[in-house]
Amino acid sequence: MTRPLATHPVVQTLSSLKLTIFLMASIGASVGYGTFQSLDPVTSGIPRQTYGSWWFLVLLALLGANLLTCTLKRYPYRPRQIGFLTVHTGLMTILVSSMVTFRSSVEGRLVLAGSEGAAFPRERSAFDLHEYEVAVESSGGAVRAPLRSLLGEGKPTKRQVASSLGIVWLFSMGLFLLQIWEKGGWYRPLPLVFLIAGSLIVLLRSAGGGRPPEDLLGPGEGISTRVIRFLPHATVRTRIESAPEGPPAAWVEILVRGEVAQSRWLLEGATWGDAFEVGPLRVRLLAAGALDDTEAPVEPGGGDGPLLLVSPSPGGGTAYVVTASGGRIARGRIAEGEASPYPFGGPGMPELSFRAMRSFPASRETARVSPGGEDDLPGVSVEVRHGTAVEVVDLHADLAGPVEAFPAAPPAVSPLRLSLRARESPLPFRIALEGGRVVRYPGTERPKSFEADLRIEDGALIARETVRVNAPLVRHGYRIFLVAMPPSGETGGVQLCQFSVARDAGTFGIYVGFWILGAGFILIFYLKPLLVRWEGQRAAA
Repeated sequence: MTRPLATHPVVQTLSSLKLTIFLMASIGASVGYGTFQSLDPVTSGIPRQTYGSWWFLVLLALLGANLLTCTLKRYPYRPRQIGFLTVHTGLMTILVSSMVTFRSSVEGRLVLAGSEGAAFPRERSAFDLHEYEVAVESSGGAVRAPLRSLLGEGKPTKRQVASSLGIVWLFSMGLFLLQIWEKGGWYRPLPLVFLIAGSLIVLLRSAGGGRPPEDLLGPGEGISTRVIRFLPHATVRTRIESAPEGPPAAWVEILVRGEVAQSRWLLEGATWGDAFEVGPLRVRLLAAGALDDTEAPVEPGGGDGPLLLVSPSPGGGTAYVVTASGGRIARGRIAEGEASPYPFGGPGMPELSFRAMRSFPASRETARVSPGGEDDLPGVSVEVRHGTAVEVVDLHADLAGPVEAFPAAPPAVSPLRLSLRARESPLPFRIALEGGRVVRYPGTERPKSFEADLRIEDGALIARETVRVNAPLVRHGYRIFLVAMPPSGETGGVQLCQFSVARDAGTFGIYVGFWILGAGFILIFYLKPLLVRWEGQRAAA
């Protein structure tokens, strides 16, 4: 039986089993390198640079060519080779489907709210991709730019250059060993060519200055925004700052027998509110300067327990009044960081006192980002310039609304609203959250699972589905997983559900490829011996 393709030198080289071993080892080493580098926050971008690089795609393409030529050169086939053909078909199906996944898959997140007036839209027809842009809005319009362009690309570090040269050297040595193994061949100069060319490319790229970060200009004359810090995984911490205008604020520590029992910001109209309780003591915040007049009457506010009224003083410090059972116990003013000079618990009550750590006659809430865990979304610090005015604003992808810069600006400087937004990908249907539940283990408060009731509007069709953990909603190729349901107490009484959305046209092909691969191994181990015996009996006859 003649096989015309088997004698061609290129086919012989591409179909070599030794080349297969080299390619599999190279791909395995590259995947391992990218995986381990992802554990280091300093090198967390290397996996994307590895899997998306041209040389990694070349390795995959060579592996596909190796499988294809190894299959074609054995034509015409014999019945005993059905297992071999099935295994190669499965491997090529997996490889092609993986390339489809790499080129066309999308993944993102979807946050839905279950009550009117929530911070997030009640219905959504798009989901957030893991690609972000910075937006600046004002009364004069809005501008936005991809975060990637605002970050730029820094010059490679010595560590990155050494890693790249090490990869080039390892591949060159692998090609050299392959050449020795194959005892020469038409590709004899390839190891030296790859070593010289790869090293030159790495060194020339490292000699460049990288791509400088861009500034986002506008909207309007004299407005520019520059990213000065980027955190790929960040958490948001709210901070109270002094401001020219805004509600009063005070940071109060309540002491029980000299020990701190509770430390809390009081901010009128904010999440913290303007009142709280520690045991029998109630603490309330009044407007700035409301308690500066020592002769002014004070409304006790009802109740028999002690009531502590605090008020930031425009002249500095914190004024306070303590009342109980309708009568005044103490009144005065203390400087920042000082404690009240005597306890005011009263008979039968613990010795209560307080310390005013900070107070602002006018304040504002600002979000500050700090390094977080690998599941947290990115955050940036941006420097905003508006003429001669400069302000630094922290943005996080998880903030419900924009952050305001220059809120109390003079007439020549209009306020700006900045946000870090995820780029959206449209859904072919609308989705709304109708409710969510926490399923607990019987007889305990331990959560067992989460469930979310969704309403799907797909054209004229309206359907209701229940999504559970590990039981996603599948529609139009999109898989929607329920991943988080924070307690409503942490979200201002609003029911929020976070979903992971993914669409991957190659996933089905990968599953099919593994089924074919498994069937091929079964044919090799169980059917091939029967076919070999049958062919021998047929030849003998």
